[in-house]
Amino acid sequence: MQNEMMDLMKTFNENSMTTAQRMAELNIKTFEALGAKQSELFKSCFESAQKSAETFANTKDVKELVELQKTTVSECNGKWLSNVREAVETLNGVREEMAGIYEEARTYASDSAEKASELSQKAVEENMEKVTELASKATKAA
Repeated sequence: MQNEMMDLMKTFNENSMTTAQRMAELNIKTFEALGAKQSELFKSCFESAQKSAETFANTKDVKELVELQKTTVSECNGKWLSNVREAVETLNGVREEMAGIYEEARTYASDSAEKASELSQKAVEENMEKVTELASKATKAA
């Protein structure tokens, strides 16, 4: 009986660690993906700003300069918006994956609790049988 309970606890702990490890790996993967997107965005906007600065330096007409500036800002804003949309898509995917991991863990925990309850009930019944037997022997001996 005790071996069964120990095995159950060992398996429960192993599954808990596996779940925690899966969640940590998913968090790392998500952080790396979002970090790469952000780095790419900053690099792109910086390069765009640098190219625009060179163009601005060579532009003599104020109207053309204003148009170039509008274009640069518009392009950068479009990149930011695109990046935000991609980040939201990434996070939605992560949320779904986390929900799956959570559901697996919840189901296993529920099953483990049920199994532990059954083992405890069995132990109580066995102990009650022993107590009854001992009480019966004590009564006969008296």
